[in-house]
Amino acid sequence: MRQWIREGRRAARLLLVAVVVALWFSGLHAEAPEPTEAYRSGLEAYRAGDADRARSAWRAAAEDGDGWAQYGLGLLHESGPGGMEADTGKAVEWYRQAADQDVPAAMNNLGLLVARGAGVDQDPREAVKLWREAAELGHGPAAYNLAASYRAGYGIRTNMREALRWYETAAERGVVDAAEALADYHAGQSDHERSQEALRWYRRAAELGSESARERLDELADQRRSTLQADNTRSEERGGNTDGGDADSGSHSSDTAAETDPGDGAGIAAVDEPPPSEPEETPAAPRSGSAGVFSLQVGSLDSAEAARREWARLQRVLPDLLGDAEALIVVEDDRYRLQTGFLTDPDTAAARCAAIRERKQQCLIIRRR
Repeated sequence: MRQWIREGRRAARLLLVAVVVALWFSGLHAEAPEPTEAYRSGLEAYRAGDADRARSAWRAAAEDGDGWAQYGLGLLHESGPGGMEADTGKAVEWYRQAADQDVPAAMNNLGLLVARGAGVDQDPREAVKLWREAAELGHGPAAYNLAASYRAGYGIRTNMREALRWYETAAERGVVDAAEALADYHAGQSDHERSQEALRWYRRAAELGSESARERLDELADQRRSTLQADNTRSEERGGNTDGGDADSGSHSSDTAAETDPGDGAGIAAVDEPPPSEPEETPAAPRSGSAGVFSLQVGSLDSAEAARREWARLQRVLPDLLGDAEALIVVEDDRYRLQTGFLTDPDTAAARCAAIRERKQQCLIIRRR
């Protein structure tokens, strides 16, 4: 899973990998209010690092009922820029006023504070409700957060179909992490259609500026060329050994000369969702060089909340191994299995799991394909 996306600065690591989205207001649904001139003026100051000028531009307008200016004040109180003291309680107050006026960015950030229990009681269902409302108004980051909630079963029943639908909405609205999540999900399935979907979303992520997606596309192109070259070589070898033909004349059986086209998705590693219901019970490492996609299971808890607490603890005690890792909570047989994101190199998976076990923490390698 990836980290929730907020407006204005990077969110605390909980379930999702974050991107910094600078005060999203493009491409909003027609029912969402347009950013006001007062908000734009304060935004210019905020981006220039002048928190005092931003606050001056937003306060009078906010007190006059400007929803976008109210959102801006909420952002200032939450982030505390330029020496300003952060106050999440006040941030919640201003975000709520803005959310009541259908400002989707305020709904999204309020949802994050509610999810974290920062300045307000923690309420996963309320967080999901806020993200849904903002997503239905056309807000990309909120659509991503709603998708992540469906995928992880956070505040709502796990539903991968809905997760994929909202990931697509977010990706279409320019959220690069959503495009990468879709690509990773579809990547390398055995059927050609799913492989093509993976390529489609890797390309979208690359268009949105993802360097890792560009690198993955290059890898897939190299794999395709290697596959085609190997197929050509095998065809030539079969043709050269065809009985009854004249090797010098180039006469070969049409069957042995046929060439297999693996399609554009050849060689993509597979990721199946949900993961297998029965993970490997032994921590044996995959064979070196074996193709596949792997996760590391680092816990099996009795609730989603316990799994989130355990992930926070592991990131504290294993910052060098898990500090930047992605996390996924997989619900199986009433257990909440805490797993890392996907690894495609078996040697890396084996080495990392061994290092985790050396630090007296549990770790199993889960092979997804």
